[in-house]
Amino acid sequence: MKSRLTAYLMAVGWLVLPAAFLPQSVNAAPTPSAFVEYVAEYAVPDLGVEATVALDLEHDRAFVADPYQSAIYAFSATTHRFDLFKLNFAINLFNPQSICIDHAHNIWIANPFAQQVLCIDPHGALLQNVSGFLAKPVAVACAGQHVVLFDQEKQGLFYLTAGALKSSQPRSLSLGNRISSVKLAAFFNGDVCVLDAEAQRFYMLSADPKTAAASFAAPGDATVRNICRGPSDSLFTCTTTPPGIQTLSRTGRQIQRFVLAEPYLEYPVAIAWGQNEIWVADAGHHCVLRFRLRRAVSGIEHAVLGEEYLVCGHAGRANTEFQKAFEWGYQSFDMHLAWGQALYAQDHFQQALTQFEHAEQYQPQDPAVLLWRARTQNELGAIDTAIHSYRRFLELNGRHADATYELGLIYLQQNQLDPAQALFERSLAIQPNFNSAHLALGRVHLEKQEYALAQAQFESLLESDSRRLKNRARFYLGLAALQNQDFSTAVAQLRRSVETGPFFSDAFYALGCAYQGLDDKKNARWSFRKALEIDPEHQQAKAVLQQMR
Repeated sequence: MKSRLTAYLMAVGWLVLPAAFLPQSVNAAPTPSAFVEYVAEYAVPDLGVEATVALDLEHDRAFVADPYQSAIYAFSATTHRFDLFKLNFAINLFNPQSICIDHAHNIWIANPFAQQVLCIDPHGALLQNVSGFLAKPVAVACAGQHVVLFDQEKQGLFYLTAGALKSSQPRSLSLGNRISSVKLAAFFNGDVCVLDAEAQRFYMLSADPKTAAASFAAPGDATVRNICRGPSDSLFTCTTTPPGIQTLSRTGRQIQRFVLAEPYLEYPVAIAWGQNEIWVADAGHHCVLRFRLRRAVSGIEHAVLGEEYLVCGHAGRANTEFQKAFEWGYQSFDMHLAWGQALYAQDHFQQALTQFEHAEQYQPQDPAVLLWRARTQNELGAIDTAIHSYRRFLELNGRHADATYELGLIYLQQNQLDPAQALFERSLAIQPNFNSAHLALGRVHLEKQEYALAQAQFESLLESDSRRLKNRARFYLGLAALQNQDFSTAVAQLRRSVETGPFFSDAFYALGCAYQGLDDKKNARWSFRKALEIDPEHQQAKAVLQQMR
């Protein structure tokens, strides 16, 4: 399915801007925003975690080398799939550990088990066998006329220019430690980036052997799996924890994290860039994913990009894009509504309310605006106004389970139990498996001292897939048993609650009260002290401990 941004770009062309969306009274256009856009994915059966990928998009070609399957796969622009690539020569011990494509569109393959690096033409014919002096070549990278090989056994680099070996003696990395998991990226000027994937450290080597290597640690907490050369001599990296794509400068500064790619990735193991496209081999999905590098350069493009970020859960990035769209002079109902939602997600409630008011100017009485205004007014403490907005919304959409439940919560917080109960019951009539409404209805019964009815609601949640919801149900079951003076049941439920949360201090306090009911003073003191360890200002626990002295 095409994204809204894809649909827009296909409709108007990348740089064709409708006149209505041109900037209005803008002194300077905001900085264009780079992003990646999903294009397609191509299955590669049983793709392994050591696979590598190489591109020659000038000729609509891409290759995947998978050492686990001792195979190379070639992408067909005609069939749009990867098929087994046949070699037109005999070879033993074929283990393609790494692959790249040079300036002449020939394919270079590191084959460590046979102690060789092979150069083959696009039809699979052998052009060159670099061997004799290699011990264990595990990585190969190409940039222009430069081909670089890394020999793991000799812990050094070999350089070829236009297919000619510069020296049979490797250039030592002089790192003081052996590298066992190496990935390479080569630059057009002959510089090389070496990634020690195990140590998560990068080494930048100048083409001049007299220049000492610069090094830097992988930025952030992400685990970098592979690298390739990017635009303007930057680095593209793919990361596995969490799965993602990012660009780094040659000094290790993170330039950008491409969050729109992340929902498509599971375990990316290799990355290649060319012709403004990024191809990622994903061993988790057993496929190669294809992305296109884009730039938002108009108001509507920034606005739609903001919506894409919002859908992916990146409210901060969405906010930035909406601001750029506004600076371009672009405004619309959809943008102001989405902008308000992004600000709401960041707890900027007053600013969010302003955006919802702007949206309402475009479409008065729009249900979505009414709902988000109600939510925001509630967060701002304007309870009466929020209730009025919720009721206006429910007049237009009376079967909206979430809004009905949210209004019920407001009444519950105001201790207006009867209207809260009616709303929770109505929400459950609309959506019987609405677990949060079951929990809230149980709380109403608990406040009304209807313990059997409360217990029934809470027990219905103990089989929930949500650990958090299940733990909250246990906490309230313990409270119901405590208030019903069933102290043994209260202890059993609350002990499980304090082991898992989420009501840590309150759960320990309630557990202490249950132990008091059993005249177990030792465990009661322990529980109250634990409550104070978590929340030193827990006044009830302080008071009870003072009385127990």
